Amino acid sequence: MIGSLGLAGLLAFAFFSALPASRAPLSIAGATTCEARDAATFARAASDHDVWQANVVRQDLTGDRGELTGYVLTVGLSTGRQLSVPQPPESFVAEQVGNLVVYGHDSPATGSEVHAVDVRSGCHQLIARPEDVVRSAVIDAGGQNLYVHSVSRAGRSDQGVARHDLSSGQVEQVIQPIRRDPALGRGWETALLWNLTGTALAVEPCTMMACQTRILDVASGSVRDIRAEHGPTIAFTDTNLFTFGAGDGWPTEVLKIDFHGSAQVVASEVISASVSRRTAGELMIETISGMRTVTP
Repeated sequence: MIGSLGLAGLLAFAFFSALPASRAPLSIAGATTCEARDAATFARAASDHDVWQANVVRQDLTGDRGELTGYVLTVGLSTGRQLSVPQPPESFVAEQVGNLVVYGHDSPATGSEVHAVDVRSGCHQLIARPEDVVRSAVIDAGGQNLYVHSVSRAGRSDQGVARHDLSSGQVEQVIQPIRRDPALGRGWETALLWNLTGTALAVEPCTMMACQTRILDVASGSVRDIRAEHGPTIAFTDTNLFTFGAGDGWPTEVLKIDFHGSAQVVASEVISASVSRRTAGELMIETISGMRTVTP
């Protein structure tokens, strides 16, 4: 699966208008009415408490002919209640960071919106309205910045990743678009993924055959491309990626790839793999012969 191309360009700056303290154009079942706060205060408040891991489920909705018409996102809160959010087809939900679950959508009625829910309090808030079509977004552990991957409205061309400062409203281009390798086929989907320490962010467009990966060092702003053939990334550290093997066949492999592109097989005949952030990021790998763990 893969290849990777391109160099990071110069940083471009823009601004987005201040958001109202709260706005929920969709009908949110189970949301708590909370004190009106700006996006930065809301996000920081959620990071001030011990993390409670929510159960997050996203269910497909289909029409009479089996076509996708949208989703229902359900978030289990620490209070025992559930928050239920209808989502249009162009939408996403990100992996939980701290006590925040970030999700968003684009629709003709609302344009692009990114929302967050505090899984401890049940408070729910709109935190950004990107100008382009939002495809995915993740928030940093301190609730300071939102990183948004988007595509253009005309032609859906990749616009790279922009960092939204939730305090100042400043938007900065931090990862330029990846020039996609046509040899990898069609049907691209792009993921955003934090490393295990939250100090680097990967943007990873994939097809069924391969992925291309670009990594941002948050502190320095430097960007590197991973030049090795691989599938979707499971987790990554300050020096290595752990990914599935290339190709669309199963079982597959788990690879360890250093940032210079050197790869080695960690496990073969792999059925599934995931990362446990509760045990210092251990990889839980299920193979045909049984379960095994790998410490990054």
